[in-house]
Amino acid sequence: MSDHQLKNIGRPAFRLSLQSSVFSGHPLHHVEEWRRLFGVFEPILRRDAERLLFLTNGLRPRRRKSIKSEDWDPFGHLRAEVADEGFTFIGFDFQSGFNGGDRYDIGPTKFFMDIASNLFLTATVPVQDFENGTLDIAAMKAAILGIPVFSGLAGYGMCLTDTLDWPHPSEEAVYPVACKYPVLDLCKDYNRTWSSSQVRNNDIVKNFWAVGINWLTLIQEPLLAAMGGKAALTDGLDSAITWEEGPYGLLFQLGDRPITGEAGVDDALLPLYFEMGQRMRPASGEIPAALKRHTVFSTSPGDRAEDNLRWVQRFYDREWFEKPCKEINE
Repeated sequence: MSDHQLKNIGRPAFRLSLQSSVFSGHPLHHVEEWRRLFGVFEPILRRDAERLLFLTNGLRPRRRKSIKSEDWDPFGHLRAEVADEGFTFIGFDFQSGFNGGDRYDIGPTKFFMDIASNLFLTATVPVQDFENGTLDIAAMKAAILGIPVFSGLAGYGMCLTDTLDWPHPSEEAVYPVACKYPVLDLCKDYNRTWSSSQVRNNDIVKNFWAVGINWLTLIQEPLLAAMGGKAALTDGLDSAITWEEGPYGLLFQLGDRPITGEAGVDDALLPLYFEMGQRMRPASGEIPAALKRHTVFSTSPGDRAEDNLRWVQRFYDREWFEKPCKEINE
């Protein structure tokens, strides 16, 4: 995969991903909490965002190449426009990054809220905005701890086009990146296939699990209880992993900085990710990704489909690291 091809589908970014059941953390019930999080990203969005897509109550999306002053309270707009609090298929997408075709969504700046079978948010900013402090990490941490979502992660990743297979097959687009930089978050949130349909029946482990592990890893109820509670995740934890407690759960920070996982770079921090993975395994010992397979590289049978499972389990069983991608490394 050449740099030219990769530039057509996304950009490196500092990425925040939050995911929950539609029954927990819904923006129509927690407008102020979500507004607080949006406010952390708003200065960068005002600088970079080129277009806004908005979908409410199943109406035709609003598409713009410019963003109006009244658009900077998107969660308030959702609350005002959507009458049915149980309604799904609502959300919005502040986009940037013209790909030379007909899309403005390859980033690196993006703020995407989607409420469908699950509730998820992806927010990305240029890596330099994280590294130079333009993105207020302390404010971001406080904001996400105040929202009752199941789990989340933040660290280095990619902002990816909504149509990942344009203009190249999706399995060829991010697979080499995952091989060289195995810690990066490369999975589009709606491809993390945990189902919230049975969550009300408390069948959490079979139908939902954590969104993943990165530099910042958020674990909140009811997943916190399913992992054995606060003590199981924190007692005897490596001192390089710090954590903060909020009203709904815990936010872990794995080391003093994010890493990409590239061999020979920050190798001393990689074991922290494996330790977090061991503590996040279900009490049954069954690896959660084996229950609901994610789609990262391909939806078709074969080697790539198996790689989906290997990649999403990589901090639980280490197989992705122990058996690297042969066609990339040979």
